[in-house]
Amino acid sequence: TESTDAMAGLLRCECELDTIAQQTKPGEAPEPLTALRLAVRLRRVLCVTRLLDLGAAIDVETRQEALQNEATREMFGGASTVGLEDWLAALLTGEPGVQRLLDRRTDLSRSFNWPKTSIADLLGRYRLAGPDLIRRLEITMELPTVFLGLRPVHLACLLQQPWALEMLLDAGTPVKEAVPCREEPAQAVPQEGLPAGVELDLLALSTRAGSLHMLE
Repeated sequence: TESTDAMAGLLRCECELDTIAQQTKPGEAPEPLTALRLAVRLRRVLCVTRLLDLGAAIDVETRQEALQNEATREMFGGASTVGLEDWLAALLTGEPGVQRLLDRRTDLSRSFNWPKTSIADLLGRYRLAGPDLIRRLEITMELPTVFLGLRPVHLACLLQQPWALEMLLDAGTPVKEAVPCREEPAQAVPQEGLPAGVELDLLALSTRAGSLHMLE
């Protein structure tokens, strides 16, 4: 039922967090299941998160099953499957999309490089990617340079979504101490007179993107 708010209360009533239940299937022997393993199997991400926070034991079978599940893999030490397009979609569709990625405890320090793709083709299908944003990004990307090492906090600034920046800050992402991204010449060998590249902190990136409300 995904009643995560009830879990702490049940523990106060001396309910055992790692109590074993059983799942039975026709023609098969009963299979023991903890609440954590059941939540993993049902892909109840919020329940998995809450159970881990409450100290649920992780047995070998639960870990193996979680690592095979894209929605819970990172919670159990697996490699991230969340890519740039996942973050673009979340940041440009609203708070629920970003919250889903945060609930999965996806790696907020993972960085991405901006693709060599039309801005309209890349972002135009998303609800928050209006004509003004697309045009501003097209102007930002007009120079023969590429943006490298973009973390989610950089993407929030580049896409001009202050609410997302606040969500990432609440989730523990450093803002003042955020690792800078880089803007480098698109050519492997820079043209004469062009710098080899420049680091951009969040203020510099917001300025580069012409985003006054992100600067505020």
